[in-house]
Parts: sequence; C-alpha cells; structure tokens
Amino acid sequence: MGRLHCRIASPSRTHRAFRRFPCLAFLILLATGSALAQDAVDQGEIFFDTVDVNVVNVEVFVSDGSGNPVSGLTREDFALFENGEPVEITNFLAIQSKQVTDLGQTDNTGKSYPLPQDQRLHVVIFLDNLNLEPRDRNQVLSHLRRFLRESLDNQDRVMLTTFDGTLNVVQEFTSIPELIQPLIEQESITSGRAYEVVLQRNELLRQIETAAINPGSISNGETEITAREILAGIEVYSQQIFDRTRATLKAINQLVGSLSGLPGRKTLLYVSGGLPLKPGDALFEAFTRKFGGVLTQLNISSVSSEFLTFDASADYRQLVSYANGNRVVLYTIDAVRNRSMGSVGAEISGFDLGGLGSPGGGRVWTSDLDSRLASNYRESLRMMAEETGGLAFINTKGLGKTLGRLANDFDSYYSLGYTPKTQGDGKYRRLEVKAPGKNVKLRHRTGYQDKTANERMSDRTLSALLLNVADNPLKIEVERADGVKDAKGYYDVPILVKVPLGKLALLPEKDAYKGKISVFVAVRDSNNRTSPVQEVPLPISIPNDRVNQALDQYAGYTFQVKMREGFQRLAVGVRDEVSSLTSTVRLSFRVGEQESLTVTGTGR
Repeated sequence: MGRLHCRIASPSRTHRAFRRFPCLAFLILLATGSALAQDAVDQGEIFFDTVDVNVVNVEVFVSDGSGNPVSGLTREDFALFENGEPVEITNFLAIQSKQVTDLGQTDNTGKSYPLPQDQRLHVVIFLDNLNLEPRDRNQVLSHLRRFLRESLDNQDRVMLTTFDGTLNVVQEFTSIPELIQPLIEQESITSGRAYEVVLQRNELLRQIETAAINPGSISNGETEITAREILAGIEVYSQQIFDRTRATLKAINQLVGSLSGLPGRKTLLYVSGGLPLKPGDALFEAFTRKFGGVLTQLNISSVSSEFLTFDASADYRQLVSYANGNRVVLYTIDAVRNRSMGSVGAEISGFDLGGLGSPGGGRVWTSDLDSRLASNYRESLRMMAEETGGLAFINTKGLGKTLGRLANDFDSYYSLGYTPKTQGDGKYRRLEVKAPGKNVKLRHRTGYQDKTANERMSDRTLSALLLNVADNPLKIEVERADGVKDAKGYYDVPILVKVPLGKLALLPEKDAYKGKISVFVAVRDSNNRTSPVQEVPLPISIPNDRVNQALDQYAGYTFQVKMREGFQRLAVGVRDEVSSLTSTVRLSFRVGEQESLTVTGTGR
C-alpha cells in the first residue's frame, strides 16, 4: 500500500472547517466507500486474523406447579441442547433477588455477589396505541405505574416507547424508574386508535346479520349484489388490519434489533389490544355461514382463497426467531377485557333489530365465533411471549397480581452459558433446556442467531442511534461540517471520524505496522426514518520509521452523508479488527440551519 499522508477536508464558503489536527486521513464517500476501501485492501494485503469467541447465554425461568420460582438448583440439575445435541454448560449463574447466589463452583460458599454487567436488565415498555382503546389502555397503565414503583430499582434500566403508526421513543433508557411514571400518566390522556377498527368490524357484522336471503332476492340479483358488497368490505377491512399488524411487528422488530447491541438481559413489555394471526378470520367465517348455502346460486366462488391472503403467521414466526437471536424476551399484555361481539344490538348505531327478525335476517355470530375471534388475537400474544421465554398476560382483570410473575422473572432465574462449536456463521440454532428428575416447569428462549462480527457491530451502532446507548473505549471523536444543499433539496453533510492510533492494535510486518478498522454509520431523521447501517473496512499501514510519531496522532476518515433538512441523529461505530475492541458514538444536530453540535456518549 502507498505511503499514508495527511488530508484535511477542504472547507468551502458555506462549510464550517473541521478543526486541524495531526492525522493520517482518507477521503471516503458513503456511496462508494466500500469500493474505495476494497481498492486499498487489494493494493496492500494485510495478513492477520482474529478469533472472536462468543459465549451464548440462556436465561432459564424455573417454576413449580403453582408458578412460584424454584431456587437452589445447580449446574448439574440442567441439561442444555443445541439443535438436539447436548452441549457442555461452561458458565452457570443462579440469581435470586437480583444477587448471584451460585457461580456454579464446587466450593461455593453460599455468598451472594452483585449481578455482572452481562446480566444487567434492560426493560422496554411498548405501548401500542395503534391497537389500543383508551379505556383498556388506561386500566393497564395504572398497574404498570405500580409495577415500576415496586419492582424495578437502579440496577435496572427502563425505557418507554409508543406506537401510533410510527415508533416514538418517549424516554430513553434510564436507571431511575421514577422518571417513567409521569410519562405513563401523560400517555393515559392520549387517544388510542383501536376503536375505529371495532366500529368497522361491527358494521360489517351488522350487514351480514341483516342481509335478506329469500327466493325473490336471489332471483332478482339483490342478494348477489349485497353479498359481493359485504365480501368486498371484509376484504378491505382484513387488508387494513393485515397492514396494521405488519407495521406493528416491523416496529417491534426494529426495537428488538436495536436492543441486540446492548450487553445484558433485554426485555420488551408489549401492551396492546392484541394483533390477529389471521386478520378477518371470524368475519369470513360469519359470511360463509350466512351465504354459504347459496354461493353457487349467486355465482360467487369459495371465499377461502381471499381469506388465506391475510395470514400474518409467518411474520410472527420471524419476530420470534429475531427476538430469540437477539436475546430479547417478550412479555405481552392483552389489554382488552372482553372481545365478545355476541352483544351486538341496539347499542351499535344503525343496527336494525327489525332486520334481524325479518325473513332471511338473523344472527350468525354465535359464542363459538366469539371464542374464535378472541383466540385469533390472543394466540399471537402467546406465541410472541412463550417462544421467547416470556409470559403472556391475557386476563387483565387480575393484572396487578399476575404482574408479580413478571417481577419474579426479573429477580430470580438461572443463566446457562456455553461456547458453540462454530462461530459467526449467521445460522439460527434451536435451544432446549431440561431439568432431568425435577418436577418443575422451564421457560427459556427457543433459539439463537449465531451472528457474524459485522452483524453484531451493526446492532451496536443501531443501539447507539435508536436507544442512545453508546460506549467508547477507543476514544473515537466524531465531528461534522455544515452541509451543502443540492438541486433536489438534500444536504451533503461531511462527517469526520477520528480514531487515536495509540488505541489500536497494530501488527508488525516487514516494512510497516499494519491493522484494520471497520467503520459503521447509520442515520435517523426527525420523522423516525432510519437508514440501513453502512459498513466500510479501512486498512491502516504505518511505516516503521513513523510509528512513534503516529501513536500520538489520529487516523481521520471523512464520510459525506446525504441528509434531509431538519433534526438528525447519526451514530458511528468503529471496530478494531485486530483486538475486536469496539466503540460507538451518537451525534444530534440540525441540518439546514446553524445550531451547536451535541455529542452523545463519551464522544471524545
């Protein structure tokens, strides 16, 4: 590779110049950064490799027949399996009352120890306002405030998010749970949007119930027109619910992905009116019951093909796998007390009771469809929770008491760790834990994702961007200059990443000391639009006669990022490929007008 030299980004009249400093610099554009970096690697190959040993931790919640936590078990009481094959438990912790009571040592003295950093609890509360009615939500929120007050302390970190079609971070992670309580109180006065869905569903049921079916209406085509209109309405309704469901799951996935970059245990508490596995299922069935006997006469084919289009089961399975792979346990609360539609009648505006008693009119919605509707919503919540090792709280009538089971999970559990035979191949592996000879119930995540080093670093960068969780042992510094507006209204914003060479691991070769870093960049704007994480590998080569001087200097890398006008957040992650040491930093600033720079994390 050619000689390295100092290059400072040249300021134009509209740019605020970067502060000058001793550096070894490369000018790299994000749009073509990977190609440029690859050219540098091709010109001078770096011969080194590292092994990043990854220990997989599996938290296991053990309870007796009454649901009470079981303590006193040892490493020898558990058997752990990966893809059906037994693996050795190399790490073992028994935690009770947020204290380690057993390190898995044969000479355990019975002493208690503080939780290690990789067992610290992060709790995200996700209020799904898009799928909640205000009265249902507010009842749950009162229990949540009490739960936060009584069950979390400054060993834990808690965060509040809401979703109304857009994911909103109301309070970033804090170790002071009291900060969340007034914010939850404020949420109790906001509008939930699930009521509009209930009204739409009830109106479709009213149309089904009151539709007339008799020889005259069939022969003159009236019944066919009515049936087709109702079926089209059910399809529109089902598509809307399907889209809402997928948008909500996408937001949960985004949170899960950002949580994966955090050390320790991660829990997402999802409060919702429920999401259906198969949107429109019960209404399609009601339609079939009403018109099924005359569909052939009406020249209408079976509705099964339309119904099968609206099936979100695969999306739920994908979320479960993603949460398991990122060590995120999901707990779900169904805030709806009564989902019964059997009471549809005069209380629904425009419901024609006379039509129900007329020839051809009448009720097709029976108690079994009530059960089918409730199951369709609740099974999704059970799947999300139980497949990730969490709990689904379905009956909110006793929620205050049942949240105690959640507190038990936070306080007392077992952590089993093992080292996979393969590392970083990106594959998903099934996990199973057994307690042979013990009459107990076990809950744990059912799999994990063996992520590559780049995937894990992308996760850390997203954690810094979305959650404001940054860590900077490499002491990287990030600066930005004013952007230049292009013809389409976007701004080209120069971002300078500075890495102290003295913090990097460099390997001696014949004529130079060599190393490599990878830089990861992601951006999020004021409308919560988040860019994919961009990754650029950058080789470093310092001639032998310049090493002593270089160790007191920086390697500087300039990226030009295209941004919209307005408030922006930018996260930068850097990984030293030799030592595997990583750093993340987040910047918050406004594009398009002068404003002082805010650096979150250690920054410098």
